[in-house]
Amino acid sequence: MVKMPEAVVERHPLRRLIRFEAYGILFILAGLFGALLASGSPNLTLAILLVFVAASSAFGFVINDISDIALDARAHKPRNPLADGSLSCRTAKIVSAILLAVTLACMALLPADLLILELAVLFVFITYSFWIEVKNIAGLDLVYHALFPALYGWLGYVLFQPLDLTGIVYVLLLGIFGAVGELGNEIRDLEKDRHVRKNTVVVMGERPAFYLTLGLLVLALAIIAIF
Repeated sequence: MVKMPEAVVERHPLRRLIRFEAYGILFILAGLFGALLASGSPNLTLAILLVFVAASSAFGFVINDISDIALDARAHKPRNPLADGSLSCRTAKIVSAILLAVTLACMALLPADLLILELAVLFVFITYSFWIEVKNIAGLDLVYHALFPALYGWLGYVLFQPLDLTGIVYVLLLGIFGAVGELGNEIRDLEKDRHVRKNTVVVMGERPAFYLTLGLLVLALAIIAIF
């Protein structure tokens, strides 16, 4: 019997836009493990914090796709649904506004002493894609990608207790792995980005970036071994 090829199921444009599976689960785990590391127990406040993590990170990735329309349109098969026309920019802006509203609502419900960190999360996501456009600044792009998981882990930890040495080590490790993940992405996208961006890998080259990645991984292992 001849086996018929399976049909390729195209993901819904909204799912492609938000692509929560690419980052959201990791960010939620960063916040959740931070809370557990601080001996926190599941409660309503923690649930609200995790909703904040999900909504704010989704907001950040949606506005990044909005800012990347022109670049992603050059790809043969763009992942960005705004670049291939399967979703309108107006719809993406509405989605980002809804996600921002949910984020702000969570901020209003969470303890006031978390406000500075919450504002830092929004500042980092917005300036990554707009205003400063950190994604095009070599070195600073890695700092921002280190901050994405680190800030969420920090929030989860200090929700239950002040930041101490254990919390600092946890946040630092999250930052290192965030930077390593971005280096991997930039190495993968080097050919696409080479003539249109000035991120870390484009500026320093693929081989030095590979050595930097190894160095960061060694640093992470050293921190784990020491503490």
